[in-house]
Amino acid sequence: MFKKIRETFDLWDLKSFFLTTLVIAGVLFIVGILVFSDIRDRFRSVDKERFEGRTIAKIISIKPIEKITHGKYKGTTIKVDAFEVSYSYNVNGQTFQDSDLVPVNAGNMKFLRALSDKKTNDTVKVAFDLSAPRNSVLIESQ
Repeated sequence: MFKKIRETFDLWDLKSFFLTTLVIAGVLFIVGILVFSDIRDRFRSVDKERFEGRTIAKIISIKPIEKITHGKYKGTTIKVDAFEVSYSYNVNGQTFQDSDLVPVNAGNMKFLRALSDKKTNDTVKVAFDLSAPRNSVLIESQ
């Protein structure tokens, strides 16, 4: 009985079909996680926790990063995907200049509202790495 089922299974070459389907499903799952979960915000939150130094920075510029999508029914839409904030800060007498990409998502809305009120030369808080002060990330003021 089992021999006949196994021979039929081999005859139709279903092993490679199921294996191929499993591999494609796995790849699509991983790609879906990376695309639909904002990986940029994960890196920012890890850096916020890891960087122990805190200082005040001056804003140089705030630019929206736009994402253009084309659809058959809705046409072309332009959405703001993130904001690039350029800033400069001083640590131990050295001046550093950096930029941070703040993605637009529900977790960052309060921070983005506060940033939208800022202009050039206004101040924001920055967390930086004590061993390499050139590495920094913007943080919310508590």
